[in-house]
Amino acid sequence: MKTKKIMPMLVIAAIILPLAVAAGGNKWEKDGYKGGVSVYTRTVEGSEIKEIKAVATIGTSTDKVWDHLITSKTFVSVMPDVVKSKKLKDCGENCGYWYQVLKHSPLKDRHYVLKVQWKITENEDGTKSYRRWWKVTKAVKPPSGNFLEVEKVSGAWNLKPKDGGKKTVITYKNHIEMGGKVPNSLVNSGAVSNGYKFLKNLKKVFAK
Repeated sequence: MKTKKIMPMLVIAAIILPLAVAAGGNKWEKDGYKGGVSVYTRTVEGSEIKEIKAVATIGTSTDKVWDHLITSKTFVSVMPDVVKSKKLKDCGENCGYWYQVLKHSPLKDRHYVLKVQWKITENEDGTKSYRRWWKVTKAVKPPSGNFLEVEKVSGAWNLKPKDGGKKTVITYKNHIEMGGKVPNSLVNSGAVSNGYKFLKNLKKVFAK
């Protein structure tokens, strides 16, 4: 009787666990809270580099935060290590290829091309929610330069209105594998640090 009860449970577990992993089911662990920014990490299947998630409330509308983030000059001013961000071309509706360059001394400079997609949702109260997600692509070659190519990057921004549109809750996720001989511990600590810095910089821009 015990065997009969256990077997269906094992079958269910065999089905649910792979689905949970495929859907990003690894649990987020809170790293901490600094300067109004919460940062979390979680393991990524098949990688020794963790994915990070940073969450903060920005004191302005989603429209203004969005405009700031999609403008190359202002984006570079708040995103640590990214010194260049340039749209190369479109890849369809709400889709484009972006070229970016990273500088993080003493590491060798790196570059990559992202396939970036986005969605804008009109809410019933007249506010807007924004989502933008990206992933490294090999479909478009980066411009020539004395850089190493980043192996993997993927992530997203989610901007949701708060207090009737007066504020924005931003959730930033990112997972990067730098390539080259960089210790995993350095990449993981750098990703967490950049999550804090990015949203703290963004909060400062719109601080009253």
